[in-house]
Amino acid sequence: GFKDEKEVLGRHFLEFGSPAARHQLKRFYDKQFLSGEENSYNEFPAITADGREIWFGQNVQIINDGGVVTGFQAVARNITERKQSESAMAFARDQAIEANRLKSQLLAKVSHELRIPLSAILGFAELLRDNVYGQLSGRQKSAITEIIDSTDYLAKLIEDLLFEAQVEAKV
Repeated sequence: GFKDEKEVLGRHFLEFGSPAARHQLKRFYDKQFLSGEENSYNEFPAITADGREIWFGQNVQIINDGGVVTGFQAVARNITERKQSESAMAFARDQAIEANRLKSQLLAKVSHELRIPLSAILGFAELLRDNVYGQLSGRQKSAITEIIDSTDYLAKLIEDLLFEAQVEAKV
């Protein structure tokens, strides 16, 4: 975003890094200098001429003159779009993980809450089947058998849901 190279020439490279990243950027160069590592790569946020933050990825090479480090040569690329994509993907991943966690919690809660009244229905139906409240007609016994079978089926579905919620909670 600089209009003329005069706006850049003569300025210290750290001035272009975002204030929060300057210390890390200096440490990166100091580490490369002290280790003598010929080539390295670093990513850092920088400030444009109009004050926006953009990201650079830079390949940095040490310049030697007779075994003495005389400077650095850096080739920097604007990687702002890639960083924004990575950030968006991380955000989407975090949202998906949270949604999955909430879904598992809901499955566990719903399963638990359904089991209580279902157990009561099954219990009363079994009492009726066993003639605790008096004799039943053939049609009534048939209806109670249907209620018990359906309740057992629902209880199995709920158990499966609860099991899946527990498995997913562990993953």
